[in-house]
Amino acid sequence: MEVVEEPLPIESESIPLKNEQNQKDLESLGNLHQSIPSIENNSKQDSIEFINGPAKLKKKWVDFMGGQAVVDNMGLSKDSIKRQEVIYEMIDTERDYVNDLSIIIEVYIEPLKSNNILSKKDLNTLFSNVEQIYGVNKELLSLFEKRQQQNPYVDEIGDIWLTMNEYLKMYLLYCSNYATALTKLENLKSSSKSFAKFLNTQFQKPESRCLHLDSFLIKPVQRICKYPLLLKELIKYTDESNKDYKNLKDGYAKLQTVVNVVNGASKVVEAIYSLIDFQSRFSPKINIVSSNRKIKYQCEVNIYTKKLSSPLQQNSAMDLLNSQSNIEKKKRLLYIFNDMLIIAKPLSQEYDKLDKGKLKLIEKREFSDIEIDSSSDSKDPNMANTIEIRLNNPDMMGIIFCNSENEKSELLNQLTSTLKEYQSNNTYINNPKVVKRLPSEKVYSMISNMSQDTEDLDNNLESTEGESINILPTVTERELSVNDKITIGLICAGIVIAAITLLVLSFIILDYVQEYGIYISIVALIGAMVTKEYIIKKKEKLGKTN
Repeated sequence: MEVVEEPLPIESESIPLKNEQNQKDLESLGNLHQSIPSIENNSKQDSIEFINGPAKLKKKWVDFMGGQAVVDNMGLSKDSIKRQEVIYEMIDTERDYVNDLSIIIEVYIEPLKSNNILSKKDLNTLFSNVEQIYGVNKELLSLFEKRQQQNPYVDEIGDIWLTMNEYLKMYLLYCSNYATALTKLENLKSSSKSFAKFLNTQFQKPESRCLHLDSFLIKPVQRICKYPLLLKELIKYTDESNKDYKNLKDGYAKLQTVVNVVNGASKVVEAIYSLIDFQSRFSPKINIVSSNRKIKYQCEVNIYTKKLSSPLQQNSAMDLLNSQSNIEKKKRLLYIFNDMLIIAKPLSQEYDKLDKGKLKLIEKREFSDIEIDSSSDSKDPNMANTIEIRLNNPDMMGIIFCNSENEKSELLNQLTSTLKEYQSNNTYINNPKVVKRLPSEKVYSMISNMSQDTEDLDNNLESTEGESINILPTVTERELSVNDKITIGLICAGIVIAAITLLVLSFIILDYVQEYGIYISIVALIGAMVTKEYIIKKKEKLGKTN
């Protein structure tokens, strides 16, 4: 039986036994504030922890000090002893936790990297920043142990929490990625044989303690949620006059902020565990785990289905019924998700078939391939309380026969409301030109090919540089036409100047400017000569360029 090792009760009259992994994980996330250890009774019974086998005796602070007699001679109050027990538990479980983080790195991350079993992207998705967290908690443990070595009676520890609090915010990244990591883990188990084989090999190693990878991946989530509970107990047994009291209060407040964010992701994690459990019921296996997917509704239905050779083969359920001499209704289980629909056949006679027992997949369709029709108001008694479903790609017609109008109304409401919600979140599905199910690998391949084509074209142009190809004359002709325009503009300017010169000469003839006429004429002639020389040089320069 797979189990999870968790921080032990500090003092308790009951022995904390370990339940099944998934259930324990959900309890750790969903009922954090209810799982605080009870230490009201100062029982002298040792705490026992079962870690998948023989019981492991956990020492208490009294044992660490050398026994009850030694502690009695110290003359401590009852609350002071309980405070030391909490501190000792905090340090002892931190040591176990850091060891678990090292197992994640040494048993899983490093071999996966060295053997190139997974891509860098998949490694980052699976393990997020767990290596950074390991560094932070290794330093936290070092500070704890140093303080404990200085004096087994730890007088102050709140200052350490204040020092390390900012670094513990790294847990926000890990915990926000945790649901995605679980999804990726399940997908890789089914899609990569080498990875699945690797997991099985590592699971059998002694250091793994018969715990699967997912049991280790949840430990950072559990640990960050455990810290405020330990601090709360520590504050409870710390006198307000103690210099440690204020530091503990401040540390608790800051940690609680982090935990509140982590708790917000607990529903997502719960939904993923539910999907993992659901898909494990299918034979042959299916893969439906997604961080955004969840079951909205489930029921048992009587359904008739028929594959269609084309979308136009049947126009309605009524046509379908009229074309069949014998309609065979089959009992099936219908599961409505937020993005798809599954029709399954129960393979066992469990009392609660919807939640227990093996299943065989009949149909699995995304809502982008589903149409719902409830307009079957025919007077034909065979069509009473029916819901028509049309499935596309491949095409199939289905008729759900409900037992009553209320049953039909409930199921129809679930189908239509979920479908509308899906459409509002995926508005692109209303555009028939959009390719909805093109695999991401094909999209990537198409983009890569387009990029390659562009690179090839650039390379071809570069390789033909200096050669006479058809494109170059076109470019040259375009440049010559521009130069011609410049030349024409300069000639026009010369003509204008010549015209002005003639005008001035006419004024001289008419004696309007007899006094200055000769000077104006000389200036105009010089301007015409300069313009002529400029035009000649410009044309020579353009000729050399061409």
